[in-house]
Amino acid sequence: MIPGYSGGAGILGLLPLISISNIPPIITEWSALVPLASHLANHDDEHRLVGELALAGHLKVGLFPRLGYLHAISRLLEGVPDFCDRVNAKSESKYKIWDVNWGSIFTRANGPSPRKHNREASLQPSPRAARHSYKSYRLLTLCFLGAFGSAAIVFNGFLSKLVCRLLRTRRPNGYLENNENHEACMMSAVHENASTWCLYIGDRGVIDWPLNKTMLATPAATRMHMAYFRFAHMVQLMAMTFVAAQKGIDGISLVVLLVLNYTLRYLLGRHRTARKWLGAECVSVDAHTFAFSGRTPMIGAIHMMSEARDAAWMETLIVPCPRIAVWLDELKCSAAMQGQLAQRMQTLSPSDRSWVLLNTQLAVQASRLIRRELSQSKPGERVIVTD
Repeated sequence: MIPGYSGGAGILGLLPLISISNIPPIITEWSALVPLASHLANHDDEHRLVGELALAGHLKVGLFPRLGYLHAISRLLEGVPDFCDRVNAKSESKYKIWDVNWGSIFTRANGPSPRKHNREASLQPSPRAARHSYKSYRLLTLCFLGAFGSAAIVFNGFLSKLVCRLLRTRRPNGYLENNENHEACMMSAVHENASTWCLYIGDRGVIDWPLNKTMLATPAATRMHMAYFRFAHMVQLMAMTFVAAQKGIDGISLVVLLVLNYTLRYLLGRHRTARKWLGAECVSVDAHTFAFSGRTPMIGAIHMMSEARDAAWMETLIVPCPRIAVWLDELKCSAAMQGQLAQRMQTLSPSDRSWVLLNTQLAVQASRLIRRELSQSKPGERVIVTD
């Protein structure tokens, strides 16, 4: 036992207004290290910051943000386009987008926002005052218990939330408008050989903006705003390291705050920002799941359903070769070209001809099944497409 050390009072021996009995040293030591080791920001948090800003239209900060999150906000305010480009490029959850109709391939914009598409009614303003009162009560409780480091973290987060509410962004010109005369058909996956793919079909403006165009402009931030978030980051760093050194009830309080923070995020739902955006923009999403026997029938079915001018969009997915060329012509062959296509089929080997016939049949059946399910089935149903 450290001389003069009391489990509740911590290393400095700061006596709380409300006395806490001695706490075993192993608990205070462990509690002081857990938040500092597990509550650090990473590239995914910056990715999530961009996504929430794109959907909400304003910055959002929790009462106990990850260490480094406030510094990321200051860097974002210095230059939104450059920050977003770097975050989307460095994220571990980076998604590629294939524009089937136009043949372009690009990295998904606006962070993880396009992946969230559930509906929810908008929140009423009445509970907001209750939440602020609860935060003030929590701050006073920590001070009475002698958890001064944890109280500083809560107060710092509360001020950061107030500053964020003052920094509103404006939507770019032409936001969610369709600049083409056709609907969108885009595919998304983490890489070319992925097992799970997302297909987006519908209004091009609603699909193209979240996936391809930035949905936000630079907030009207001043140098004081940027300096504040850099200063708030330093305050949080000093407070968390102070708690790690002080231990005692301060460390235990910070662990309780950490658990409470994650619990509230889980109970409130991770996708509430996306639900509110869908309701505000009057956008509805019907989600369906299809399981294919292979990737080639899936690509063929999507190619048949699209308005693609050529097969340039799939060149990184399927290596061009004579049988692929014949297969693609078979998928979109008119009656007048049947004779010419039959001659080309004869130039292939028997195994290639069998491959073309099998995958053509699977792609045609899959496209018919998908069209039928999209027009008749209920959202959320799972359909298996096999041979």
